[in-house]
Amino acid sequence: MKIQEQGKLRSHLHRSSETLYTRFKSFELQASSLLEWSQAGAHMFYTTHGLSHIRRVEDAYDWLLSDEDINDLSAAEVFCLLCATYCHDLFMVPRFPGDEGRARRDHATKASSELRKLQTQLGLSTAEATYIGEIIRGHHVENICELMDDTVLGAESIRIRMLGACLSLADICHADESRAPTIVFKYLSIEEDSARHWKRHMQISGVNRSEDNIVLAAISFSEEGKLAIEEYVVEINKQLERVSPFFKSKLLPIVGVKLQLKELESEFDQDLSFRADTVAILDMLVAGIYHKADVFVRELIQNALDATYVEAARRRKNGIPYRPMISVAELRDDEGELIGVRVDDNGSGMDVAEVKDTLLWIGQSRNDKESIQEILKETGKSLIANFGVGLLSCFRVAENIKIRTQKGSSGRPFEITISGYGEKISLTEIEEDICGTSIFVNIKPDFSDMDAEISASHYCRMITLAEIFTYYTSNIFEFDLPRKEIFQLIEDSGPRIGSPTPEDKEILVEGNGYYCKLMVKWNDALESIANSQGNVDILNDGIFVTTMPTEEWLPKSFGFLSGTINFAAKAIDLPVARDAVVQNEKFELRLMDLAAKAPMILSRIIAESRVTELRDKAAILVAYVVKNSKADELESVLPEIGGLVVNLHSGSLLTLQEIRARRPLAVYVNYKDGSWVSELAKLDGVQLYCKKDNLAEMQAELAQRDGCIVVNAVRADRLTLNTALKESVVIEQYLSTANIEVVDLLGETPFLGNLRSLGVPAEVRAVVGRRVKFVETMIQPDKVGWDFGSEVWLNLTNPLVRNIYSLIRGGDMSSQQKLALEVIVNLVDNEFDYILNTCMDALT
Repeated sequence: MKIQEQGKLRSHLHRSSETLYTRFKSFELQASSLLEWSQAGAHMFYTTHGLSHIRRVEDAYDWLLSDEDINDLSAAEVFCLLCATYCHDLFMVPRFPGDEGRARRDHATKASSELRKLQTQLGLSTAEATYIGEIIRGHHVENICELMDDTVLGAESIRIRMLGACLSLADICHADESRAPTIVFKYLSIEEDSARHWKRHMQISGVNRSEDNIVLAAISFSEEGKLAIEEYVVEINKQLERVSPFFKSKLLPIVGVKLQLKELESEFDQDLSFRADTVAILDMLVAGIYHKADVFVRELIQNALDATYVEAARRRKNGIPYRPMISVAELRDDEGELIGVRVDDNGSGMDVAEVKDTLLWIGQSRNDKESIQEILKETGKSLIANFGVGLLSCFRVAENIKIRTQKGSSGRPFEITISGYGEKISLTEIEEDICGTSIFVNIKPDFSDMDAEISASHYCRMITLAEIFTYYTSNIFEFDLPRKEIFQLIEDSGPRIGSPTPEDKEILVEGNGYYCKLMVKWNDALESIANSQGNVDILNDGIFVTTMPTEEWLPKSFGFLSGTINFAAKAIDLPVARDAVVQNEKFELRLMDLAAKAPMILSRIIAESRVTELRDKAAILVAYVVKNSKADELESVLPEIGGLVVNLHSGSLLTLQEIRARRPLAVYVNYKDGSWVSELAKLDGVQLYCKKDNLAEMQAELAQRDGCIVVNAVRADRLTLNTALKESVVIEQYLSTANIEVVDLLGETPFLGNLRSLGVPAEVRAVVGRRVKFVETMIQPDKVGWDFGSEVWLNLTNPLVRNIYSLIRGGDMSSQQKLALEVIVNLVDNEFDYILNTCMDALT
C-alpha cells in the first residue's frame, strides 16, 4: 500500500530508511503533545508557532530546495532536519507563568540541552539531541558559520550549517495570513505592538520562489502597511545574507527577494479604525479620575481587602483558620519626609496570569473572573474592585511601583517593577513568602508632605472583615522585610484603624445591602436641635466615598440626623473615581428601603423621651418629623408616636398611648415658659407686648382643678416663624386618630364664659363695664386678674381683690374710689394709654 506523504523530505526519508522514518513518526507524536501548548502564557498574542506553522515550514522545503538538493541529503540529515523543524519553536513554551521571557530568549540557544533532557521521551540519542539542537540554533544566529562544523552520525555525514540554513530560511518565509489568521485577530484583544506584526502578515498573500528569487506578494492598505511589508522584505534579505554560503552555491541559488506589492488605488478602499496613544490616554484617565493625591492609599487598601475576602472564602470552604490582616507602612527619611508607602495583605495573592489579566489590564478586575465568583458564591460577598483602574492611582505620586506576590502556600513568588505605564515592566522570581501581596510605592519628592496613616484613617471608616495596621519607619531594610516578618512585627503592637467604635445613643439601621449608624445632636440647644441639617458619610464596604446631606438619603423630615451609611460592595454603583454615588435604579431602591425604616428610626428617638434630660428635645424632634412629613410618610410613623412620654400638669408622666387608652373627651395642652409674645397696647406711643403663657397657665390650672388631663408641653419658639415647633402638633396628630379633642391653651380660651361673675351694685357696674367679672377661681392667689380680650377677670382668690370686692359690693363709692377702681380694671385690661390720660385729667 502506498503511503501518502505531505512533502518531499518525508518521502525521501521513507524511501531511504524505514527505521529512521518510523522513529521520526514516533518523535512527531511526542513533540506534537508539547506543541499543543505553543501559545501558552504571554505567547497568546504572538503569531502562531504551533503545529500549523511547523507544517508550513516543512512545505517550504519543497520549493526552497530542488529535487537534487533533497536527494543529496542523507537519511540521517533528513531525520535531523525534520526533527529540528518540529522543535525549532518548541522551547518557547514557558514552564510556568512568568517564564515567558526566559523561554523566548533561550529557546534556540539552549535547544540542545533541553532536547537532551527530553531525549528518552522523544526517542533520541544524546548525539542526535545535540545535533538537532544545533540545527535549531541556526535560526537565531547572525552568521550561519557560528554553528558547529559538519559532523558524523553513525556512518552518515551531518552538514549542521547547511541544515541550519534550510531551517532558518524556511522559517522566515512562512509570512502570509496563515501565520496570523484574521478570525483570531478579530477575536483577541491584541496589544498594539503585537497587532502590528499580525497586520503585516495579514497583508502578505503568499511567499514562494521564482527561479533564483523569493517572491513575496502583498496588498497594502496604507502607507504604514506598505512600510511594514517592505521592512519584512529587508528581514528576509538579511536572513539570505546569513545563509549565503549555502543558498548562493551549494544549494539551488537564491539571490534575493522580489516584492509584488499591490497598493489600493483609492484611499477609501480600506477599513478605518480608532488608534490610541496608550500613555496619553492613561495620563488623561489618571488626571480625570483621581483628583486627590492620596487616593492611591484608598485604592491599594481596597485591593488588599478584596484579596482577604477571597482568601477568607477559600479557607472557610476548606475549614482552615484565617486572620485577615492589612498593613499600611510609611518610609520616611531623617527629616521626616515621606519617601515610600507600602501596603501588605495576607490575602489570596496572584499568579502571573492574574497580574496580567487584572492588575495590568486596564478595565479588568478580579470581580470579573469566574473562579473568584465561584469562591465567593457561598458567602454572598462581592468584591469592592469593579473598574480595574486602581493601580493607575499610584502613578500620580509614584516614581515607580514594586509588587511582590505569592498565590497560596505553594505558588511561585515573584516581583514586578513598574516605572510608568509607558515603560517596560520587569518580572523576576523571588524567595518564598507567605501568601499575599505587597505593593511598594516610591513617592515623588513633590508629594513628600503626605501622611499615609492619616489618609488610611480617613478612608477606612468601618472595616469589619480585616484588621488594618499602620506604622512608619526610617529604616529601609525594615521597610523591605518579607510579608511574614512585617505581620509578625506589627500584629501585637501596630495601631489598628478602620474598626468602628460604638457610640452612646447610636441609631443602628440594617437593610438590604447596607448598614447605618445615625446620631442626634443631643448636645445642641433645644431651638437648634431640629433646625440644623445633618450629613451622612457614604461608605462602600467600610471605605469612605463621599459626604452627602442626610435628606438626600432619608425622608426630609429626618434631615436633622447625621451619621454613616455603609453599603456592601455592589449594593450601590460608584463612578470610576469612587467619590460619589451614581443615582440610578440601585440608588432608588436603597432610598425606598431606607424610607421604609423611618418608623424604626423615629421609635429610637421617641425612646429617649423616657430620659428626663432628653425628653423635651425628643418631643421637639418628633414635632419636626410630624410637621415635615408627607401624608404617606406621616401615616407610616404615626403608630410609633404613641410611645412618646409627656409631662402632665399634675407632675406625673404618661405616654400618649396611655392617654388614649383613658378615652378622655379632651386633652388640654399648656406650655413651659417660652418667648412668643403678641402686641398688647401702646403707652405714650411705645408698643407694649404680652406673653400669653400666663393666660394658658391659668387655664391649665382650671382644667386641672376640674379633673381634666392637662399636658405641659414644650415648644421651640426661638426659631423663625416657619420653623417654630410645638409639641401640640404631635399630640393632636396622634390623639385625633381616637377622636380625642386636643385644646392648645396657648391659642384657645375654652374657659371663657365658664365662670360667672359675683354680683356688684349698678354704680360699680357702670364704672367697670359689662366685660369685667369678679370670679372665684381658687387658683393663683398672687394674680390680680386676666385679660381674655372679650372678658376681664378679677381674681377673688387674690386677698387684695377680695378686700376691694368687699368694699365695693355695698355701693356708695366716692369719686376717688371709683377712679381707683377704674384704673385697676384698665390695668388688668392692659389699657395703659387710657389710664395715663385718665390720671392726667384727674391731676389737672
